[in-house]
Amino acid sequence: MMFEYEGSRGEFLKLLAEFGEEPAFIARGLAPQIALDDFIRSCRTQREEMLEWPKRHYADLYCRVGGDWMRLKRNFASIDEIGKLKLLHNELSSDRTISANVFQTNGSALRQFVKSARNFNKHWKAFLENVSLDPVNKPRRDYNEFYLVEKGCAFDRPMNENDFVTLEMINRDLLWQTFPLLNLPDLT
Repeated sequence: MMFEYEGSRGEFLKLLAEFGEEPAFIARGLAPQIALDDFIRSCRTQREEMLEWPKRHYADLYCRVGGDWMRLKRNFASIDEIGKLKLLHNELSSDRTISANVFQTNGSALRQFVKSARNFNKHWKAFLENVSLDPVNKPRRDYNEFYLVEKGCAFDRPMNENDFVTLEMINRDLLWQTFPLLNLPDLT
């Protein structure tokens, strides 16, 4: 028995999409962005976990000096280094309540923060250099290879390759730009 459908193939595809049965090319077109969003979210979560101790030490230091970084100027190689601490504030400040160690000096709190932040940088660099890019690049490769074919099958005609823009593979440069190392001040 043969089923006949009145209307265009496009209308049929819309009807399928309304019932949650979208054609393969639509899912293929969405997959790269979904994978990238998931990958970035995963990296951001990992970064936040790794920043826990630098944030604690930063909060302690900030509390000690009351936000007046000039109180630490004798600890820096140059006065310009104080600006680096100010720039870190947006990334490292938190709403935590910190009870300062009364046996610690401002200088030792600064050194403890810098040590913790350098440790973060070391581990974060290793993470970025070793994290697999396959989960984000495989959907991009598949899109580049299959999207036009699947769309052509759905519309029952070859698609114009001139209108197709291939997706570039994600490289580590994106990770370094999105999640840089902490820019730390040089101490004396």
